[in-house]
Amino acid sequence: MGCESDPQDKIKQQLETGLELTPQSVYDALPKYAPLSFGNASIGPFKDLSPDMPPAGNQESLGSCVARAVAYGFKSYQEHLQYGTRYTPSTLMSPAFIYNQIHANSTESGGGSFIHEALDLLRDQGVCSLMDMPYNGNLWGYTEEITETMRVAALSNKIKSYSTVTDLSDIKNSIYAGMPVMASFRLCDGFLFPTQEDGIWVWKELKNKFREKEGFGYHAMVIVGYDDNLRRLKLFNSWGSSDLSVEK
Repeated sequence: MGCESDPQDKIKQQLETGLELTPQSVYDALPKYAPLSFGNASIGPFKDLSPDMPPAGNQESLGSCVARAVAYGFKSYQEHLQYGTRYTPSTLMSPAFIYNQIHANSTESGGGSFIHEALDLLRDQGVCSLMDMPYNGNLWGYTEEITETMRVAALSNKIKSYSTVTDLSDIKNSIYAGMPVMASFRLCDGFLFPTQEDGIWVWKELKNKFREKEGFGYHAMVIVGYDDNLRRLKLFNSWGSSDLSVEK
């Protein structure tokens, strides 16, 4: 008598996460976001930054979701918006430059990483482009050494500072001002089975009804939009352009 494996377990084996939660004491000490004023205008009920985001990439076999959110997602978007350049290997930022320096361990997938450490590195060292340092998502791909040429190229792509948001109002304020928000998510099995509405993948129930305490890890994504009428946030993920990617 044979037994079929759980389809959820099959999907989990194909996806990597990799977020390490920033300790609360560290998070509390970080600068706080100061909401921007839009004069007499109020924040609109809808904003979508995804048309200006880079194509969704895939972290593949590494626990590099943080670096893909911070470097590939956010920083590539910022450079694109500032200079009006098309997305090419020379204008897309390399998640490998970040991840290869902050990965948690020396296992084959490299382990996870902290968002605040990725942002600290982006502030202090910058990040080079994919042309300077291509991303290798294979097992052990994080072992490529960073050369002096890569470090010099990274210096021109620094951020001045970053801050933490306090609530949904801060998130919407930042997005309305054109600034995506890096966010931490605890993923449960329900995240693997979204519904599709008008070509958009929607997660309505993220609670795992059968294995509530298990889940399958913490994951970093970028919040790139909101819709008050639908009560939704739009996310930029790092699982490629398959059905399990939030943004295509």
